[in-house]
Amino acid sequence: MEFLNRVKFATSTPGTSDIAVGARESSFLTPALAGASNGEQYSYFIVDGDNFAHGVGTYSTSGPTLQRDSNEISWNGSSYSAGKLSLSGSAVVHLAKQAEDLRRIVLPPPPGAEISISSGAITVVGSNCVVDTEGNAASDNLDNILGGYDGMIVSVKARSSSRTVVVRDGVGNLRLSGSDMSLDNVYDRIMLERTDTDGAGFQKWVEISRSNNGA
Repeated sequence: MEFLNRVKFATSTPGTSDIAVGARESSFLTPALAGASNGEQYSYFIVDGDNFAHGVGTYSTSGPTLQRDSNEISWNGSSYSAGKLSLSGSAVVHLAKQAEDLRRIVLPPPPGAEISISSGAITVVGSNCVVDTEGNAASDNLDNILGGYDGMIVSVKARSSSRTVVVRDGVGNLRLSGSDMSLDNVYDRIMLERTDTDGAGFQKWVEISRSNNGA
């Protein structure tokens, strides 16, 4: 993903279609003037009257256009939720960083705090995930990982060798290399990367590698 300086432009595109890039706003640039690259992704904000939306779009020099995000978040006057905002045909688009972009800054991972499974899920707070079963059960399934950001990599390990965390493929938002993995030893590891580009409108965690180090 790239970032550009002072890009804001009008668009006459109505509805939820991809955005046709119009004239630059006063004291701002169009994507082309700011050096936007064909096929590159940019975070955007749309303002249409009192309504707004934001997401990550792909810029095309053909048109030029900005492809809208299937995971766009919008305010339609009554609710702030996932879903493309239907535009009036007189909106303004601003290319700028979202809060999510700032979280992509690489920082040293925090010390691994224990994360207990709750209803098959954990919420990541850093790249080092020390996972325990719900209620210290002898075994528990891990089907979903919540939180994080696109491109984040996490290392998952079990809190105790006496309890087994079963990381399951395809049940929730985890996509492993063909089979589940049982973390039944504190030395076992599985590394996963979050991806938001599967086209289905949901983030997934895909396996990078695993290591069965238990004796």
